[in-house]
Amino acid sequence: MFHPVILANVRPESLRKLDTCFLLFQYSVTGIGGIEERNLKKQTQQPDHGSDSASLEEPEAYASPPCQRHEIDPTYLEAEPAGPNEPAVIVKSLEDLVFFADHAPEFEEFLTVKEKCIRGQPLQRTWHHFTSADGRFFAGIWEAEPGCWAVSYTEKEICQVLAGRSILRDSNGRERVLEPGDNFTIPAGFRGQWEVLETTRKIYVIYDP
Repeated sequence: MFHPVILANVRPESLRKLDTCFLLFQYSVTGIGGIEERNLKKQTQQPDHGSDSASLEEPEAYASPPCQRHEIDPTYLEAEPAGPNEPAVIVKSLEDLVFFADHAPEFEEFLTVKEKCIRGQPLQRTWHHFTSADGRFFAGIWEAEPGCWAVSYTEKEICQVLAGRSILRDSNGRERVLEPGDNFTIPAGFRGQWEVLETTRKIYVIYDP
């Protein structure tokens, strides 16, 4: 709503521009018929914008046209092409979600590759919960016992430490202590060392481009 106190000292030519803008707005809401009706009113009553004491007409309230209800096309839930050179997108439901607590994982236990070991040969375990159809996206839980080994990432990983204590060290010798509650990402191309001080467990989410 325009306030007459704020616009009382506005120059006449500015008010004419403002009136033009309001006409364009009215056209977008009421159509050409609404503008013709307003022009007819202006012919019978034209405010004096040149007077300091003249007050501006408060614009009428225009109601937006009622919203139209649309029924959902059942075919919308079927596979749709994502692009000219991309596979169809298949809509998923709640049944497709994987809840770790309810899902039976693929369990694996193995010793760290000896050639990568720097101290000890720690035992590692994974509870693998999810692999995408293209085999490039993974998620699950990882655990390792104390020891130190070299790491070289070709994948991208998101981690959340659940238990234990570790040190992640880069190739320049800089390090970061990892503790429960830490959330972080590891980019492809990272090289360094992973040292487990206390048996560490983490959630991993990996994308292998």
